[in-house]
Amino acid sequence: MNRLIPLLLISFLKLQGQVSVNMYPEVGTQFVIEEVEYDKLNFNTEVKIKGGNKTWDFSHLTNILTSDTVKYLKPEDFQLAKPIAGSNLFVLDPFSPNFTGIYYDVNNAEQNSVGVYVDDTISVKFDKKFLNNIFPLTDTSNLEDQTTYNVPAPGFGNVKVEQEGRTAVEAWGEIKTSKSTYPCLRLRTVTTLQGSFAGIPLLNSTLDEYRWISPGFDYDIFKYSAFESEFQNELENDTTAYNLQVQITSNKNSSRYKSLNIDLFPNIVHDELNIIINNTLNEATDIQILDEKAEIIYKSKIFSNNQQINVSNWPRGVYLVVAHNSTNFWGLKKVVLQ
Repeated sequence: MNRLIPLLLISFLKLQGQVSVNMYPEVGTQFVIEEVEYDKLNFNTEVKIKGGNKTWDFSHLTNILTSDTVKYLKPEDFQLAKPIAGSNLFVLDPFSPNFTGIYYDVNNAEQNSVGVYVDDTISVKFDKKFLNNIFPLTDTSNLEDQTTYNVPAPGFGNVKVEQEGRTAVEAWGEIKTSKSTYPCLRLRTVTTLQGSFAGIPLLNSTLDEYRWISPGFDYDIFKYSAFESEFQNELENDTTAYNLQVQITSNKNSSRYKSLNIDLFPNIVHDELNIIINNTLNEATDIQILDEKAEIIYKSKIFSNNQQINVSNWPRGVYLVVAHNSTNFWGLKKVVLQ
């Protein structure tokens, strides 16, 4: 069987995971990404922990295995292929095995992938859009989707691919990398591929990702990826970890990458929590509060910069306030109830 087939499908799956964004992206932005030693992490106690008010200290991961730059482009500015219809963003990702890229349709409500570019001879349009993100990012309860597409394998024919994916917020807290310390949400994204030819199963693959995202950044602060694929009873496994070294915006004066500032008072809350949003655009703001299980327990849309919430009947503990507006400025702030 042509080994190009699994290589192409594996490339597609890894690409799907590599280029997810966590805010509405700005064309021209670049991200220097570093691969670090994943085996220096304890998966059970440092990576997959769930819940609220967690701390992840990855600052000891200073040995860089490799680094490269991910680029956000206009589809028409990528000269090697014609843009896929319906796309308004092209992400060029050198970490993918075949130096491939993915086409997105992104607006201020959601992000969908619409197709993939592999090389000069292979560009694939999905049969339907594939939902990657819903904004605000904490609304992941319905963030799952599926799509199909045909991958042309030279000298073999078209391989039908069924792709499914789901994302959930599993934890929140603070992450410390070798670069800095960031407030964060920790998401888990699982993507699966099943490839077949003439109804005969060829390939089953799963990409399981743990992603740490933070306001003001349009790429994961940190990512831990575990990949497994089976092709003709042969198994392939690969685990990687990536660290965001720097984000470079095309417009140095752009306010897009300023996170939304949240002020809470009093610092220790008993009865009334006051939330002040420093929103200079005077837009409506979505407020969500997550508990220590990382579950949303409160939602509200406010049309002023101040919101007061009666929390006298809430269980005492630590909560996370998440604020998000229509331009995808967003912010996180921890509050303690006693």
